[in-house]
Amino acid sequence: MQKNTKPGLDDLLVKLLQPLYRLGQPHVEGLEHIDRARPALIVANHTTLGVLDVPFFYIAIREKSGVRLRALAHKFGFKTPVTKAILQSMGAVEGTRENCNQLMEAGEHILVFPGGGREVSKTKGQKYQLLWQERMGFVKMAVEHGYPIIPLASVGAEECYDIRFDRNDLLKTPLGPWIKRIADKLDHVIKFDEIPPLLVTGWGGTLLPRPERFYFKFMPPVETAHVSPEDELGCHQIKAATKLAIETGINDLLSFRETDPLRNPLAARLRSLK
Repeated sequence: MQKNTKPGLDDLLVKLLQPLYRLGQPHVEGLEHIDRARPALIVANHTTLGVLDVPFFYIAIREKSGVRLRALAHKFGFKTPVTKAILQSMGAVEGTRENCNQLMEAGEHILVFPGGGREVSKTKGQKYQLLWQERMGFVKMAVEHGYPIIPLASVGAEECYDIRFDRNDLLKTPLGPWIKRIADKLDHVIKFDEIPPLLVTGWGGTLLPRPERFYFKFMPPVETAHVSPEDELGCHQIKAATKLAIETGINDLLSFRETDPLRNPLAARLRSLK
């Protein structure tokens, strides 16, 4: 495991993204819940294709609290040199129990998306849904180390692309059932329900993401120190409380966005220059 971030690369990446951050002017609430002196597990909803919104709240946290998040990332992100270098520069590690345990023992602030590859690979009609299934790993790790959980709701990235063709559409083709059988036999490599959208369109029908303002809401911490790892009911209650907090945050942000005069990032930026 990469035990420390590389401040040089990390700072360089933040500087490179600053112009985009300033142009987009993300709306951020609840940063007061992040305490540099009290490490926490930040649990967020994953958006379709997964990464468009992450740099924005990463920078917001850095600027407000000085905290460098250590993300638990999907193993596929480490398969190519480019994505691996980007992830590592931001302090990310592969999302294994061993890596999470080491980060918590070191007192790091950690980011995790319980929906993982399944939530990134949404199909039509699943916008802003939490697809966590029965996953309890993040709760168990937080409980074992007494880490508070800070739920994070993210809105905006789901509107950057429209899904045109997904795995459900693939199943309707002559090759679909055959591909699913192969995927089921090779589910240690990739699961069929983690096949990402096969065709998306963004700005002007291209592959460029549609410009959208991003909205983030950090919810009050869900405490875990009062629950033991053997307390299954207590762990499930923590998971339910975390999920409810994120869903509440998403609904709050969607409502706020409806009347937000700065929703268009370019228009917002031009107004700020007047």
